[in-house]
Amino acid sequence: MEVTTTIAETTVSEPETEEAPVQGVISGEMLRDIEFTEYPLPDNPDYSGFKSYEPYDLITAQSVQLCLQYQAVTDSNGFRLLDGRYLVAVGTFCNAPCGTYIDLILENGVLIPCIVGDIKADVHTDETNTFTVASMCASEFIVDDAISPAAWYGDVSMVHEE
Repeated sequence: MEVTTTIAETTVSEPETEEAPVQGVISGEMLRDIEFTEYPLPDNPDYSGFKSYEPYDLITAQSVQLCLQYQAVTDSNGFRLLDGRYLVAVGTFCNAPCGTYIDLILENGVLIPCIVGDIKADVHTDETNTFTVASMCASEFIVDDAISPAAWYGDVSMVHEE
């Protein structure tokens, strides 16, 4: 049997046991005190909702980013996941270091649970350090581009249109 806790549409399940918490598992008590920051996207007339990707094998330097990749798995669509959350790269606008749990909330209300897996370099982003200049995307999904349809389409939205 599992105990389920819901926070702003994000569900976290934990096994019902009397054992001490395992490192990395958030207890129900901690969930009541969780803090969050909301980052609405800055206005950008060129933003179209495009969601680009970043090949995971480009992360090679010994770093938190690489440690996250060692722990991640690849799903059947080539998306890299950790703890059931998509690994994404975001700009420094979010002030969220690698390993931070974030939820992307799309304009249509769809919530995508993510973990910051990489930080976009400011030199590659606009003046707000949010949107990648080359694609005007706000988040880049980290994928295995050898198997991901995102690599064929260029836009992650084509893999999951919803």
